[in-house]
Amino acid sequence: MAFNPVAIRLSGNLAKVQPKRIGIEKRGDLIALFISVAGEPMHQFGPPVTMHFDGPFYVGIGFASHMPTTLDTAVFTNVSLKNAADKLD
Repeated sequence: MAFNPVAIRLSGNLAKVQPKRIGIEKRGDLIALFISVAGEPMHQFGPPVTMHFDGPFYVGIGFASHMPTTLDTAVFTNVSLKNAADKLD
């Protein structure tokens, strides 16, 4: 299986979006990101990404500093993975 990462920048100096909840939804070959910033209902963030999968695939959350001299820290809490099509609230 080929590794095809999909990365979307949510926060930092260029984007001031710091969501409290994140959801990833796949429908066919479209992958969409949903966020809730201040407790409002989840809503789509940006356009969906088109990516075809021929077999099983992995879903994950990553974090990285893009500044070699900067040490960053992230905390992910209450993480769950659900097969919940049409269940974002």
